[in-house]
Amino acid sequence: MHIMTESEDSLALQSRTLPNVAQLVRVDPDRLVYARESLAMTQQELADAAGVGRITVSNIERGLTQPRMPTLKKLAKALRVKPVELLANG
Repeated sequence: MHIMTESEDSLALQSRTLPNVAQLVRVDPDRLVYARESLAMTQQELADAAGVGRITVSNIERGLTQPRMPTLKKLAKALRVKPVELLANG
């Protein structure tokens, strides 16, 4: 018989109540802005290249929202960087 530990129980509860949380990634807004500006791109140009809305780019750059992994991959590809280069440390 396996007795669920507190951390296992907590993870199980989170996966039932917050199914999309695991898909979010923590982007460092400064890294995103730096990568975009290094290519002399506007927010609209990045949004168009990544296939996302300009408001999405703006909100991520201002730290108001965090993208899901598919959006991070699109942004990274448009910026010609690896997705990990846009992530916050820690």
